[in-house]
Formats: sequence, C-alpha cells, structure tokens
Amino acid sequence: MNKKTTFPILLILLIGLIFACKPELKKEIFIKSTEIGIYYDSFLKETVVLNSGKHNIPNGIFPNIYPIEQTNIKRNVQILTKDEKPISYGITYWYSVNPKTITEFNAEVGIDYVERFVLPKIFSEMRKSFRELDSVNIGIPEIEKEIESKLNNDIKFSEFIKTESIKFGKTEPNKK
Repeated sequence: MNKKTTFPILLILLIGLIFACKPELKKEIFIKSTEIGIYYDSFLKETVVLNSGKHNIPNGIFPNIYPIEQTNIKRNVQILTKDEKPISYGITYWYSVNPKTITEFNAEVGIDYVERFVLPKIFSEMRKSFRELDSVNIGIPEIEKEIESKLNNDIKFSEFIKTESIKFGKTEPNKK
C-alpha cells in the first residue's frame, strides 16, 4: 500500500469507529407517580421539572427527587417548659411537598429541606408553645392543633409544605 490508499482507508476506519462507539449522551430515569424531579440543564440554561413517568436526561445529571404524596418524619426532641423542666417528646409529622412551587422550593430550600426547613420550623413552634406552659399544665392535643394551625398559616412555609398532621408522644429523656 502506498500513501494515497493508506490515508483514505484509515479515515474510513476512524469514521466507522467513531460511529460504532457513539457515546450515550442521555440516560433514562423513571419518576414514580408519588414523586417529582427537578434539575438544572446548563446547556439549555433552564430548570427542568420531571413529572411522573420515564424521562431521558443528560448523562451525569442527578435530579433532585421530592415526594409529593403524604410523607412522615419521626424525631425525638427535648423541650424546656415555663418552669424550666425538660420534657422529651417524639414527633410524628405528616406533610406533602407542593408540586406547583417545586421550582422555587428547589432553588430556595434544596434537597435537604427536612433538616434545613421543616424541622427547624417545627422545633421553633414547639419551643414557643411549651415555653408558655408549666410542666403540669401541658395539653398535648391543644398544642398539636396550635402548631398545625401555625404551620398551615405561615405564608412562606405553607407555600412549599402542606401540613397534614403533627402528633406528639411523650418519651423518656436520654440518660447519659
């Protein structure tokens, strides 16, 4: 073979190799009917919302997935009462994320919303409520209703989170 035939043959082989090894630029993901996904597409320069179903998204993108059905959080918290007595309660909080405001929610709060947004709000409202009562005058059903009402009436909080219910159960304080 001479130079005139070698170059075209190598070029044809190279082009064939490129098309045979075409890199996959998209990956398929599935969003459940109880979830909503969101990611920022830097190529399109826009936020993309993924409703339930199959979606092809750019490879290397990991969308934030949020539950849009009723979800619960369980935590233990120790609260001081008006008479400075520590009382321990287990919290069961039922909520759902508002899918209509998911773009703003993702931008303002982010994926770690439970630790950064939901729990601080609940703990703050609990501290306010329990600080007004002596340890012997605690009416749990009334406090639950009061806190649930405050969460649902807080404009910023209720824009993103719909409070379904909150329940407290007395627990033993941690012994050290």
